Amino acid sequence: MKSLISLLSLLVGQISADAQCDTSLIGKWKIVAIFNGEVYLNLKTDSTSLTDEMRKLYPTFKEQKELIENAKNIYGDTKFIFTKDGELIFEMASLVKDTSKYCYNSTRNKLQITPKNSNNQDETNTSSTNFINGLFHFNYKWGTSIYTVDLEKVN
Repeated sequence: MKSLISLLSLLVGQISADAQCDTSLIGKWKIVAIFNGEVYLNLKTDSTSLTDEMRKLYPTFKEQKELIENAKNIYGDTKFIFTKDGELIFEMASLVKDTSKYCYNSTRNKLQITPKNSNNQDETNTSSTNFINGLFHFNYKWGTSIYTVDLEKVN
């Protein structure tokens, strides 16, 4: 009986730890690398690539270069701000500023982001996360698009 109580206590403790939102993301983060399904950019190494579909849509070197430069300008000025109140503020250049709720669970390496959908209802998306060389890596759903991002903390 004593071991059953110990086991139950351990399980309840683990479930509680798994349900907790971690505060380690609080602060402002910038994009270091991003793949939006069409263009891959690594702003730190200045490496880029386009999908075959995008190469067909932008067949000349000049068109591809212009597309990549525009993407660099937009994503280079994009910020993810995680607040202590559980808000995620997504700022894309001066074009977009969206606010969602978030919960990061470092024990499970999961990030839940809950924006409002077009019907003004909460819609929770969960992404697996990890830190690679100090960069926070996860998938970010914005609208109908999914972005794979690597973020670096700026403060």
